[in-house]
Amino acid sequence: MGISGDGSLSSKGVELQTPKLRGQNGENLVRKITRLLNDRDFRVDRSCGLHVHIDGVDLSPRTRTKHNPQTIKNLLMLYITYEDVIQSILPRSRRNNRYAQHVRNNFHCAEIEQCNSLESIEKLWYRVAKRKDLKYQKDQHYNSTRYNGLNLHSLFSDGHLEIRYHSGTINAEKILHWCQLHLAMVDYAKRSGYIQSQPEMTALGEKTEHLFNILSLPDATREYYRNRQNTFSSNLNTEESENRNH
Repeated sequence: MGISGDGSLSSKGVELQTPKLRGQNGENLVRKITRLLNDRDFRVDRSCGLHVHIDGVDLSPRTRTKHNPQTIKNLLMLYITYEDVIQSILPRSRRNNRYAQHVRNNFHCAEIEQCNSLESIEKLWYRVAKRKDLKYQKDQHYNSTRYNGLNLHSLFSDGHLEIRYHSGTINAEKILHWCQLHLAMVDYAKRSGYIQSQPEMTALGEKTEHLFNILSLPDATREYYRNRQNTFSSNLNTEESENRNH
């Protein structure tokens, strides 16, 4: 367990980092940590964020130049297509947050489809043309591209995917449902041969159900996110309530 300061937080704010978590033991540790934080009267505010790191060992191709980075392309396609669904289940402070920018504003499906190697998609991510510039970008810990809601900079430089969209929380159920959603998205990207840009679905509810169905989300997680989506869409003053509920 790690505890450190963070420049994006207020002067008394701290960041907590868990060890690698998996399975039931991981869930139990999340519940234990959040229970301790709540018992000691810790609080979150809108400056806080929840960052989930997912092991990237199976996400990248075997070589940087010879193999198609299809899983990474699928991930980008998936998040670009369904980012509005993700945003709809978050409080307003995270929908236009400079530390969790929208990937759909920075990348387009057509240019992703053209990438045929890991190096080509890295160059697209960093918007560089030369290999020496690519190395420079990847070596920067605080590279500006890390501030996308879907952070591939951490994957390219350190071997793990980072999800930055969510508001800070010390509520175990929120954390576990959030992990369930994004692990399912990564699994879908890995097992799908080829994800293309999806046909336009104008109704948010239809798009939400389509995402839940292709991910085969558990019923409890589906219901949890339907309720959040309904709450945030029907009440514009839920930000304060969200913080009170950690």
